[in-house]
Amino acid sequence: MITRREAIQRVAVLLGASLSTSALAGLAGGCAAPRTGEAYTFRTLDEIQRATINSATERIIPATDTPGANGARVTEFIDTMLSDWYRAEERTQFLNGLAELEAASIDKASQPFADLSEADQIEILRRFSSDPDGSTTRRYFQLLKELTMVGYYTSEIGMTVELQHEEVPGVFEGCVPLEEVGRAWA
Repeated sequence: MITRREAIQRVAVLLGASLSTSALAGLAGGCAAPRTGEAYTFRTLDEIQRATINSATERIIPATDTPGANGARVTEFIDTMLSDWYRAEERTQFLNGLAELEAASIDKASQPFADLSEADQIEILRRFSSDPDGSTTRRYFQLLKELTMVGYYTSEIGMTVELQHEEVPGVFEGCVPLEEVGRAWA
């Protein structure tokens, strides 16, 4: 069994070489997850879609000793990307995939994805990720993972708590025992 950190690092490496052009445009244009304490008004996602994304992204990056996707407000980041940076057809593709996720939940347990047990949510997400290459559900899940990772690691929590990035780094010391510094920078 791999650790959460190892899983995130592996996904980040995979996504790093294949970020969508819209995600790259959003990042280059300054799109980031909202800062802690800022109010946010949703423009694309409705209440049910937000609940689904909250649950799905928290399965992708769960809270452990650091906040997860919900703590980093990834759903708000996804709404911003869909509203401001994604072309209409990309937005439609994402929302259709989200609807398929909801339909899979209803088929499995006759309830919305957000109301399923964590185990059932993970089972459905695994099915989406293991669908044949090129399938609609697989493309949706890849996009959801991409947006989750980008949203998390561009957030204040992702940068300062998870990655422990400091605004002004200290003196470079190339060889310091891990037990002296605590967590290593990712």
